[in-house]
Parts: sequence; structure tokens; C-alpha cells
Amino acid sequence: MSRRRLQIVVAFFLSFGIGPVASAGDRALELLLVNMVPDAAYDDSARDCLREVIRGVRGMRVEIHRIGETRLLEEAGREDPRAFMQWPMETFRRVVRRHREEHVEAMALVDCRPSEQRVDVAIYSPDQSMTHARWRHSNARALANFASYSLDRAWLGQVP
Repeated sequence: MSRRRLQIVVAFFLSFGIGPVASAGDRALELLLVNMVPDAAYDDSARDCLREVIRGVRGMRVEIHRIGETRLLEEAGREDPRAFMQWPMETFRRVVRRHREEHVEAMALVDCRPSEQRVDVAIYSPDQSMTHARWRHSNARALANFASYSLDRAWLGQVP
């Protein structure tokens, strides 16, 4: 990534008020991560993007739990996965509650499609806030970095 692009990305995240990578002291954040790329659009670039997101997030002291889109829709009581960016907070809260026995406290839905130059991320944080992020860019690495850095919002309200 060029120095100029890096400066733009840093400025973007500072506009969200994101500080340094959060740490919860003795334990990692328990994050439920769901890949929202439709099967028809799931190609090598989407797979690589999700791998980059997971790699980036693991560097932030997080324990990742994963479920599939079908199970998410069942637990959320939803039919249209494409509308996840408009789902109400109660939908996210309901799914996180269902995973309390796994100590899940945050959830992130990621739709990363470098072949279409896009990434959409919806994050439910322990403080019961929502963050939605969309970015359109031509560089696959930049899209994956944007998605993983956006997940920094998942630490809001975490208690160690």
C-alpha cells in the first residue's frame, strides 16, 4: 500500500475515533464472525480476502467463532442475507445471546468481494452499539485491511 493510501486509511479510521488496538487484559475478545459473501460470488479473491481479515483480527487478541450464513439466518429469524447492513440491532443482540455459552460478546458480518471492488462490514459490540462500514476500492489487500481494521470497533464496551 502506498504511503498516500495508508495516510487516507489512517485518517478514515481516526474519523471514527478508533484508537490503538484494544486489549482486554487477561483475555481475548470472543467474536462471532460470519462470511456474508453469496455462494455465487465466492471466488478465490473473496476467500483470500476473508483469510486476510481473519489474519489481521487474530493479531488483535481475539478468539474467533464462526458460523455459516444459513445458520445465522435461522438464528436471526431473517430470510434475506443481502440486507444484513440494514438489520436492526435487536437481530444482532439475539444472535449474540444464543452464543453466550461460548462466551461470544461481539459479532461481525463481512462481505468482502475484491472481484467487485467492495467490502461491507456490520459489527455488534459488547457495549451494544452497531458500526457499519462500506468501502469501494480496486485493491484486494486494501479491502481486506479495511475490513480487519474496521473490526477494531468490536472491542467497544468489552470488560476484561
